[in-house]
Amino acid sequence: MPVNPRFTQAYSSQLGVAWDLALPGDTPWTVISADPSFTVWHSSSVQLPGTEGTDYGGLAPGTTYYFKVKNAAEPDDQYTAVISSATDPVAPTAISVQAVHPSSAAITWNSAGNSAGTLYLIEAGIDPAYSIAAAVSTATWPGAGLPYELEGLSPDTTYHMRIRALGFGLTDSDFAVIGATVTLAVSPDYPSYDAVYSTRASLSWSPEENPYWTIYETQVSTDGFATVNYSTRAAADYISPYPLTPNTTHYFRTAAVNGYGHYSEFMTFLSTLTLSAAPAPHAAPLTLLDDDYNSVTAQWADNGNPGYTEYYVQASTDPSFNGIDAGNPREWAAGLSATVTPLDPSTEYFFRARSRDLYGRMSGWLDLGSINTEAGADVAPPTIYSTQTGDDTWRGSSGGLYQVYFTDLVSGLARFDVKATTGPDMNSTEIAPWTTAASFAGENEYLTAWPLPAAVFSAIPEGATAYISVRVYDMADNVAYSTAPFYVRRDLTAPAAGSPSASPAGWLGSDPGAVFTLPFTDALSGLTLVQYSASRSAATGNGNVLGWTAIDSFVSSASWSESWGVNFEALQDAVTNYITVRAYDAAGNATQVTDAFLVLKNTIGPFVGVTWPSALFTSSAAAITGTASPSDSTSEVAAVEVALRQESSGLYWDGDSAFSSAAHGWLTPSGLEAWSLDVSTLPLVNLSSYTAVVRALDDMARWTADYSSFTFTLDTGAPAVHVSTPVNDSQVYYFDEVSGTAADGTDEAGLARVEVAVRRTADGRWWNPFLRSWTSAFVSSAAVGGASWSFYPDARLRGELIHELTYYVTASAYDSAYPANSTGFSVQGTTFTYHDTVPPAAPYSVAGTSGTLPGRMEVSWIFAGDDGNTGYLPQGGFAVHYATWTGFSPSTSSAQVQVSTAALEAGTTITYLVADLWSNTTYYFRVWARDDAGLWSAVSAEGEGVSGEDLDRRIAGHVRLPSGAGVTGILMEAVNNSGETVATAYTIDDGSGSFTLTDLDDGIYRVQATWVSDDIVSSVSKDGIPMGYADTYFVLSSEFLLASVSGVIPAGLRTSGLRPAAAAGGTVKLLQLGRPVAAVAPDASGEYRFSGLLPGVYTLRFETEAGVSDYRVTLTPGMDLFFTPLAGPLREGTAYAYPNPAGSGWVKFHFKTDAASVRRQVSVFTLDGRLVRRINDSAGWTSPAAGTHEYRWDFSGEKIAPGVYFCSLKVQDAATGDTRVKIMKLAVIR
Repeated sequence: MPVNPRFTQAYSSQLGVAWDLALPGDTPWTVISADPSFTVWHSSSVQLPGTEGTDYGGLAPGTTYYFKVKNAAEPDDQYTAVISSATDPVAPTAISVQAVHPSSAAITWNSAGNSAGTLYLIEAGIDPAYSIAAAVSTATWPGAGLPYELEGLSPDTTYHMRIRALGFGLTDSDFAVIGATVTLAVSPDYPSYDAVYSTRASLSWSPEENPYWTIYETQVSTDGFATVNYSTRAAADYISPYPLTPNTTHYFRTAAVNGYGHYSEFMTFLSTLTLSAAPAPHAAPLTLLDDDYNSVTAQWADNGNPGYTEYYVQASTDPSFNGIDAGNPREWAAGLSATVTPLDPSTEYFFRARSRDLYGRMSGWLDLGSINTEAGADVAPPTIYSTQTGDDTWRGSSGGLYQVYFTDLVSGLARFDVKATTGPDMNSTEIAPWTTAASFAGENEYLTAWPLPAAVFSAIPEGATAYISVRVYDMADNVAYSTAPFYVRRDLTAPAAGSPSASPAGWLGSDPGAVFTLPFTDALSGLTLVQYSASRSAATGNGNVLGWTAIDSFVSSASWSESWGVNFEALQDAVTNYITVRAYDAAGNATQVTDAFLVLKNTIGPFVGVTWPSALFTSSAAAITGTASPSDSTSEVAAVEVALRQESSGLYWDGDSAFSSAAHGWLTPSGLEAWSLDVSTLPLVNLSSYTAVVRALDDMARWTADYSSFTFTLDTGAPAVHVSTPVNDSQVYYFDEVSGTAADGTDEAGLARVEVAVRRTADGRWWNPFLRSWTSAFVSSAAVGGASWSFYPDARLRGELIHELTYYVTASAYDSAYPANSTGFSVQGTTFTYHDTVPPAAPYSVAGTSGTLPGRMEVSWIFAGDDGNTGYLPQGGFAVHYATWTGFSPSTSSAQVQVSTAALEAGTTITYLVADLWSNTTYYFRVWARDDAGLWSAVSAEGEGVSGEDLDRRIAGHVRLPSGAGVTGILMEAVNNSGETVATAYTIDDGSGSFTLTDLDDGIYRVQATWVSDDIVSSVSKDGIPMGYADTYFVLSSEFLLASVSGVIPAGLRTSGLRPAAAAGGTVKLLQLGRPVAAVAPDASGEYRFSGLLPGVYTLRFETEAGVSDYRVTLTPGMDLFFTPLAGPLREGTAYAYPNPAGSGWVKFHFKTDAASVRRQVSVFTLDGRLVRRINDSAGWTSPAAGTHEYRWDFSGEKIAPGVYFCSLKVQDAATGDTRVKIMKLAVIR
């Protein structure tokens, strides 16, 4: 058998083969075929003996051939293994482009004999060198005359194309060049008008996939493209065709044009109407006509507008054209001229005109200039200008404002009237007769929307449509009418509510759906809106859960009974939601059904909370405690579960031995509504953070909706503290500071505070800053600062230090954990000995006051302070040296009075009664202070006083409460040995309860004090009181809160002469049980006052020029009653407005009052009763003097017409409600 068969060469129609013979003389038999099964063959032949190779010709190009060889003497199963090779392909022929599209091209070619399986490579490039390949594709031959579609091309782009056959081996055919072609452009899309003008339009579109160089052609037509007016091109996605005809419908369409001039499909724009052009000037724009109405003809040119274009002419006396147009016609019309009439005589009128297109869009104005009418009488009626149409709103009240305006530029406006009828004809059935709506004083215009007079609106029957006609008069009595420019409809009846359906039963865990029904009806204006709200409070309808929410709305419906649902999600859980429903009709009348339904919503389980730990850092975590409560009134807490998470690992306690659970490890605490979980055995680590999570289950199988959690850090370490000042065992001469340092550990709660305590070592007592004394109980004080802290003893503590005694200071630091970790007192501290080397300051303000008995004097002075003039004196005394002459030589050793004292603050007044003095004699005093160290102050300045004199035929004294307050109005009586009352008096209002019994003979008396409190009469007496005794001192057995009464007598009620306060006939008297107990005369401003009174019933008596008036008053404990008799809220003759007339744009309203507090209001009306302005109490009133009130109204920026107005001033007493009204007239000139 031959071996090593092989191909030696390959061409498009020839293959060479070779083999090796087994023996040199063997005869080979060779077979070659394009069929791998050799069913058919190209050649099967015997070769010459010894031949080891041959060439085959006439083969098909681009075809795979199979070869085998054997020894001719051997059977057919002795062929060698089959080998194969392909002939080279040849380039295709007859290539052409059959069709071109925007993104593809159809190509045909001839296979040129290449086998059917031959692949062809087709390339399209945008340059002849094919350096930029735009599309590449491979394909088999589609068949004779059949195209292949080359895709992936771009629109409107030139492509160069070529094709080659790909060999089955490594050899391909040469390229055959197809040539160049241009793809079609795609149609643009999304046509849009950017702007449309009178002669131009701006159009734009989307170019889609077309490149930027694509040309677009836009065609313009005015007849739907029956004809094309013109076309225009641009290499852009926008264009502005010009010129266009104003006020004309135009049609536009656009196509893309490729490089070969081929068009895409046209994209068509919606038709559009160009704007009308502003009219052009005319050679004679204004002509004054010779008629009785001062008519003027205005003219203009069309400026290209078609003949059907409408124009409007405006005439005005204002060059800015403000206000109402003058003359007629006041309407749009076609044509190039208009006659405006009637016009007022001797008046300059300004004219302008503009056009509008078929859509009503208006052009700019053309100024036509001005012209003066000729002189003459006012024969033209006022002008009525209405922009008001029918009022389709059903009215429940006269709230509509109507836009019908009036002008008269010659004689001015006088008034206008309105009339209501059943039809649009002014002469149809009358509802309300002509009624004046407003009057004028010759104003040239009235441009304010106005309401119907109340009488006219009230006359309109409910349910009726009233047509309102208007007439207006000028001051020359010319009248103009407008027949029914609008109508009004009236509805006063609120919608009627039916019976609501039953509320859903029980607590709801889900939305019950559309189960609510509450029908409403309104037969007249019809229902327009039905709403509901939700509240958690019964019978309020206040919507504090859900505000008013629309159920349904409609234009108008006579009835409504739909089923509806509530926003269940917005309702509040665990409470009763009270659902209120209301319906409105078209007239704004409303009916509300409060608490129409009840919805008991509960979608949540019990409420839970953690009560311990309660701080971010805690020093104790033996248990976690909290609460659980049912979320509604019918359920109960069935179970509570707690999970504890370690924050460092994010894992939960597994319930056994470790924090190892990724999921909640739920633990069961003891208790339900108050629960506690014992965690004392858990391995909680100091300075580690943990989170307690709690949930609860109720007997309705509802778990808590939102778990409660609390994160805490365990901190059991105490901070450190050190006391550095004063130094231990030191000698201190001025105790002004205790200081030191403190610190808490890293990651601990942090230092919160430092407290300091001071102990007196002699008796072990601690300084109490609250009681300001030394106590056996331990008390500490807060230091300032943190890491460096200080405590500054106050003057009282410094003053309490005794000379040469030893004291101990200790400090404790606290951290921010709860309960706080602390260092503890007496762990750190220092001891010091205090030395007092500074004497007290000299006393001052030494003075003597006549004593209450002959030969006595009350001497007083002010203690300036220890340790100079600020310190507190814990122990010490005073020395008093006196003489009857001035300039004596004082000394502590010669002092007649030694006074011991303790616990004195600087500035304390000291009083001492010096006895055994000559009566009615001047004495001079010098005083020293001594501290606990025995140091004397400098001597005081000299003071003086007169000793007490004998009282002649009098007994004096005081009546006070246990607290020392003097009591006013106590009845004092002197009774002689016969039991006869020989003198009476009352304690006076001097703060001391002083009294003096007069006209007494020499002798011994019993002095009795009698008082009434809350209708209970009590008395106390003292015996053996000699005539001349000045110190009869009574202290009531019970403490009272004393009362007072005061007030102001109005100026108009005061008497012309004020009598002395002590006189029995004082202007104001205070009586009790019919007896006068005090009297006072008011001061110049009418003020009076009684104080120091026991609670009870009194009578205030006022003596005025009008007579005597009594008022019963009841004084409760501690009351300070303010009582003004007959005080009026508005003082007669004090109300006015100025300046009047008001011509500067402002006016000031002024009045005076005798009431303590008033409410004020000014209302300004036109003469026909229309409210112009209301000034309320909060508007900015001023009070330049007591009882005087003013308000300045600045109306310079408001449309206040000149004329006469009514002003209503209303003043109300805030205490009594008494109200006074003053009507004034105000003239406004502009």
